[in-house]
Amino acid sequence: MKRVFSAKDPAVIVIVRDLLAREEIETKVLNEHGASVEGLIPFHLAVPEIWVLRDEDAPAAGAIVARYESGAIRDELPREAWKCPSCGEMNEGQFTQCWRCEEDDPREDRGTRCLKCGYMLWSLPERRCPECGTEF
Repeated sequence: MKRVFSAKDPAVIVIVRDLLAREEIETKVLNEHGASVEGLIPFHLAVPEIWVLRDEDAPAAGAIVARYESGAIRDELPREAWKCPSCGEMNEGQFTQCWRCEEDDPREDRGTRCLKCGYMLWSLPERRCPECGTEF
């Protein structure tokens, strides 16, 4: 196991962990709840850290972390507009929640499935089910 990233902000830990998971890099977060003991132990022991489980994944993970820290990942992900599955409202691609009903973009939810065929819709580049062709 090798440490590839640390950050005090738990939201940043979640973002980086998810970026690594998208590339099928298995990770473990240590000190995830370290803020609860901050002040009782030295600060550097309470900071959340992401560790890769396989040492051979460390270089690829390091490259992903470097792209995240530079802001390049944000620019690499052009997002298409999407239609809310609940209210039918069109939303611009950069938004992950419908402005009208606050429903989440199904591409961001790992549990979202196509209503017609049940195909998993998480992280698809297009707003169409690749299995049956249904738009969402």
